[in-house]
Amino acid sequence: MSIYKVGNKRIDGLIPGASGERVFPTHELGFEAQGELSGTDPFIMLDHIGPSKMAADWRLGGDEGIHPHRGFETITFMFKGNLHHLDTVFTQRPLLTNGSVQQMNAGKGIRHGGDFWADEAGDEFHEIQLWVNNPANKKMSEPYVRNYSAAQITSVEKDNVQLRLIAGCYQEQTGPVQTFADIRVLHGTLTQQLDKDKPCSITLDQQHTSQLLFVMTGRLQVNAETVSAGETLVLKSLSDIAISGVDNSQFLLISGTPLNDAIVFEGPFVMNTQEQIQQAFTDAESGIF
Repeated sequence: MSIYKVGNKRIDGLIPGASGERVFPTHELGFEAQGELSGTDPFIMLDHIGPSKMAADWRLGGDEGIHPHRGFETITFMFKGNLHHLDTVFTQRPLLTNGSVQQMNAGKGIRHGGDFWADEAGDEFHEIQLWVNNPANKKMSEPYVRNYSAAQITSVEKDNVQLRLIAGCYQEQTGPVQTFADIRVLHGTLTQQLDKDKPCSITLDQQHTSQLLFVMTGRLQVNAETVSAGETLVLKSLSDIAISGVDNSQFLLISGTPLNDAIVFEGPFVMNTQEQIQQAFTDAESGIF
């Protein structure tokens, strides 16, 4: 049984005007670490943007921001702010706003983008995008986009921690996002300060050998480890964790069953061979998707 802490890679300005950090892949964790999905399989990438105070007239996007993907799914968490999503498969332009989540299967190919702007009440922008690998036999599946409002996401209150169940199962509840890969995603918020002698205990999924806890804001004590905003704990062979910390601290607890597939990750595509990657670039350039 073990628990260890890793940092992040700064990606400030990836969303212009906003701070940002890449949780993985980095030289410590994920694909960059060893040329394979070390410690993160089936998760490919996690980017955390904000929380940032934006200019009152800040807006990003438009049709020129459309870009291609193939071979994986994205889960976009809009904690604060707005996204008017646009893609080349579906004609609707859904609006994601505070608390909303979008699941997109790139599958055999999709282009997407859209307009971003800050939360109108406080000019704040805060989001996460998580990439989840598709099994080899689902790489060329049909694309889809599914959008969930804050009201559609199950919320569980436990020991002064609000747990929003985004994907998978927890305490006999099921989250709305169901990916091809076997995963669980919990978004946690401490609703008051929790002292170390009265922590919140969260049971981990024993079927998931990849377990990660990323602190988005604030500071937590997880078992005996202190972890601050921007830091990630890699959890190995633990049945549960005890969480305490300061009021309003937020974290993302993700876990999954590794696919153990060969992986080639290049630009906007995640496939199993270099030949498949080259075909994805060819297909995108020729307008197939």
